[in-house]
Amino acid sequence: YFDGTSRDPDLLPGLKNGADVLVPHYAQIRQLGVNLQYTGEATIWKFEGIHRRRDDDGSHYNAAVGGFEHTLPGFESGAELGLLAEYHYDSRGDVASAPFQNDLFVGGRLALNDENSSELLAGAIVDLGDGSTSLRLEGSRRLGNSLKLNVEAQILTGVKEDNPVNAFAVDDYIQLELQKFF
Repeated sequence: YFDGTSRDPDLLPGLKNGADVLVPHYAQIRQLGVNLQYTGEATIWKFEGIHRRRDDDGSHYNAAVGGFEHTLPGFESGAELGLLAEYHYDSRGDVASAPFQNDLFVGGRLALNDENSSELLAGAIVDLGDGSTSLRLEGSRRLGNSLKLNVEAQILTGVKEDNPVNAFAVDDYIQLELQKFF
């Protein structure tokens, strides 16, 4: 339970030195949250949920994410494949400040469980309202004792103009990172 100042400001129009500006306003809120996890033999179930009420105008909303990761039986090599799914919900719908208000994530995690800690995560988040899709890839592998190679890629496809992630629709990227440890 939290009772205090929100970390998410409202940006209100204002003036500074005669120029139009956005002025942050941090409302007083009350929030109740829950974070649950059940770890079974091969499946992890997770749920996070909140109910938030603003003191200044009495508005309130609920948001939640729930899902699972199921690990398939091990391979002879020791590698593991995990299947993931999550559902994201926000009762504010399209006016939510977060882009995931009715979205489904599906993906997989491959952990080779080798001496190089090789891992790959791939998945997609689909907006169930308009079909906008975000494809995501993350991978890493140690190279010897002092180097690690990371790869991260994001591709947005079929993003509708009124979708909150539309501002990033042309910002597909791939990032390669080489880390040196001393």
